Amino acid sequence: MKHKTGFCIETIPGNCGAVLFGATGDLAARKILPAFLNLHRRKLLPKKFYLAACARSDFNTASFRTSIKEKLKGCCPEASAGEVESFLGLVSYVRADYDSPDFFSGLAAELDRLDAANDVFKKRFFYLAIPPASFLPIVRRLKESGLLYDSAADGEWSRILIEKPYGYSLASAMELDKELARSASDPQIYRIDHYLMKETIQNILTLRSVNNIFECTWRAGYIDNVQFTIFEELGLEGRAGYFGSMGTGRDMLSHIFQMVAVIGMELPASFKDAEFKKEKARLFAGIRKMSGSDIAGNTVHGQYAANSTLRAYRQEPGVAPDSDTETFFAFKFYIDNDRWRDVPFYVRVGKRMPAKKTKIVIQYKESDGGVFGFVGLDYSNRLFVNINPEESLILSLNTKHPGPKLCFTKRNIKLNYRQHNEEYDSPGDYERLLLDAMAGDQTLFVSSADMGFMWSFITPILDFWKERPELAPLLMYPARTAGPKEAAQLLKRDGRSWH
Repeated sequence: MKHKTGFCIETIPGNCGAVLFGATGDLAARKILPAFLNLHRRKLLPKKFYLAACARSDFNTASFRTSIKEKLKGCCPEASAGEVESFLGLVSYVRADYDSPDFFSGLAAELDRLDAANDVFKKRFFYLAIPPASFLPIVRRLKESGLLYDSAADGEWSRILIEKPYGYSLASAMELDKELARSASDPQIYRIDHYLMKETIQNILTLRSVNNIFECTWRAGYIDNVQFTIFEELGLEGRAGYFGSMGTGRDMLSHIFQMVAVIGMELPASFKDAEFKKEKARLFAGIRKMSGSDIAGNTVHGQYAANSTLRAYRQEPGVAPDSDTETFFAFKFYIDNDRWRDVPFYVRVGKRMPAKKTKIVIQYKESDGGVFGFVGLDYSNRLFVNINPEESLILSLNTKHPGPKLCFTKRNIKLNYRQHNEEYDSPGDYERLLLDAMAGDQTLFVSSADMGFMWSFITPILDFWKERPELAPLLMYPARTAGPKEAAQLLKRDGRSWH
């Protein structure tokens, strides 16, 4: 069902139930449960809805509600006490034993009871907020217990939401997809990348679609290069075990290429699941694979060292003193299609950076100056898409400086994405993914084809780093700096710099 006011359309999903595995975990407490509360507060949840929270912890429904009440208040200060209580009334708790068939048969009976009590009738999604190693065992048990079933004519449906990472390599990702397919069809599987749910990422498609001044120049004839920066100020924050097995390359893989997709893809014929995924697949097919010499020359990986106040990565609790896990990754690549041919794309991602920052910079080619060409202008237009912590668009223009007859300067036009108070209280990324999953809209979720491309792109890079360290060494950089100096050289040797 669509709710429309003026030019604004929001999706209101039909009646359904949700099952949250890992309900006592950090992700559930910080992101998922607050997202459900905010949807309830904004009246965007289905009219008839329930949430079954599952975890191994020794709670019952009453004690679980008590345990999350203060956390929800802390995460959602906008919610009133009445709104929190009202939401908690939708939540029940089921103590889990993921290894026991009896738990899943008991869960099936409990969901049937909740369906009947809430007039929902087998419209359910299962959110797996659990370690990746548990994905397949739980999905198999769900299937064996009759909890996963294809959509039926009477409207019954079941869906699975899976957090990243989707595998560890190309081979493991393919094996994960193969095994998932034994229990669920692809339309039932919702692979999450919350970057696609961010308002400023979605705004890129709007910017291109409804503003001819951008789409007409969104191509090689006008654009000199495109840059992506994802900087995290923090280090491991207790995630040594997970991060040590993944590294920045694997951990940020999906985020990087989902951002690349909304910048580089051809605009789909409609903003629908199939059309959107088709255009993403076309874009990914055009990204040039890297040879060994490309990897040696166009990738940089590093690890943060100690500074005067912060310890090195290898000194973090739980990290091996000789770990070669990268905390910084930069690379250059090309897209071999008519829109982007010979335009370099640059990416840098890192931990223990000077500040938290996520942004995209589209740098246009320098103007020849037209009638003022004799002046020798050396400015180029740039479009900054700031995603985090600031949400804004900044367009840098060449203008006449007030005063002298011939004097030129660079000035910025800035659009703050959220300009009014009510815009700060709009659905966030996790709220968006829950809305779309309940509505059966896979447009902003990651497809199996997406994952196949991403792993096929990065696995040879990771293998090369491991097998040929003399050609692609792990470089150290002091914590709270912008990574190894070689990352700047990626652009400097092309006559460019990071912005």
